[in-house]
Amino acid sequence: MNYRKIATMMLILLALPSVYGGVVVERGVPKNVYIGEPLTEVIRLSTDSPAEVELVERLPYGFELASPIEYLVYERVDEYNAEIVGYIKRSLTLEPGKQLMLEHTYKPVHLGTFYFPPIKLISEQGVFESEGSQVRVLCRSNGVCDTDWGENLATCPQDCAKGMADGYCDGLKDDVCDPDCIEGDPDCTQVCGDGSCDEAIENPYNCPSDCGQPLHSSYRVIKYYKMLLRVTREGVYLSNISLDFGAYYGQEPISNAWDFKLYDKSGHMINNFKKRLGAQGKITVKIPYSPIGYTIRVFRGAKLLLNVSVARFAKYCGDGVCSPDERYFTCPADCSSGMRDGYCDGLKDGVCDPDCNKEQDKDCTTTPIAWLLVACLLLVIAILALFYKLRKS
Repeated sequence: MNYRKIATMMLILLALPSVYGGVVVERGVPKNVYIGEPLTEVIRLSTDSPAEVELVERLPYGFELASPIEYLVYERVDEYNAEIVGYIKRSLTLEPGKQLMLEHTYKPVHLGTFYFPPIKLISEQGVFESEGSQVRVLCRSNGVCDTDWGENLATCPQDCAKGMADGYCDGLKDDVCDPDCIEGDPDCTQVCGDGSCDEAIENPYNCPSDCGQPLHSSYRVIKYYKMLLRVTREGVYLSNISLDFGAYYGQEPISNAWDFKLYDKSGHMINNFKKRLGAQGKITVKIPYSPIGYTIRVFRGAKLLLNVSVARFAKYCGDGVCSPDERYFTCPADCSSGMRDGYCDGLKDGVCDPDCNKEQDKDCTTTPIAWLLVACLLLVIAILALFYKLRKS
């Protein structure tokens, strides 16, 4: 008996599943898209053997998912819980010889060039990935410099003039101090070194004396709470708070810092961000966004200086409000069956779901039939009345 041949055959047989059990995942996205216009991502899946897979796609920065929203989940992605990102997760069945095509629609919400991470397919045969893709989001001129979308003199010179507050320092000597400059504009009086890190114009790279030394590779483009504060001798006051999207920098631990603590609805602290506010006047502070954030409390030492509600920006399931990103499928506690929420529940409950067509929700045929019966009854009554009148005459 030739044991070497037998061993070789066994190795070939063991290798067959990896050869014939392969899964192919391909992605197609346009290279450019205009701000505010939908982007359609086409995904093609194929296999040479039956496979049960889970598709996992991380949402790219600079985009919001428009559809299919029912597969969207949020997860924490770093050890500090400072960032919570969205994923699309779908369970799929692939058949050999048949290509499965999916479409995901995104809405660009910020100008710039953004990276679509590889799509992962997780199966018993292993993990298969697509290629990553880059998409450039361009501005469409409308005469308005919309900084919420990241428009500035560099990204959209058609709408943004030099010297205006647009988040970009032009550095031109034109007798106009660009409010976005700290260093680099000869027309400006420098503010770096005043003891406050104004994150509207300062960061650990251009002003480490106020903002602390930068952490290596800490630059990120994220969603954050933008707090406009007014610091006086008597205390600190909130002028405005909003959500924004843009650059955020991490820094080494700093002394004489104030604590900006983000809490959830139950009062548990999500994170603590150290900020330096030494000088009086107006100042901007950035706090990384969390969909479960409820309040931001500002401390100087043990003293509570400010308590700010951010509940209106939260994405809570169970708060009694069916938010735009919630559906009956994802949050039945807030979104009841039969309400317009972008999801067809298809339940036989006597309520026609306005998100369904007649084939998807059998209750949607109830109202038309009822009206038809009423119309028929009225027609019969009218005919009988006419017949009675003619007979009487």
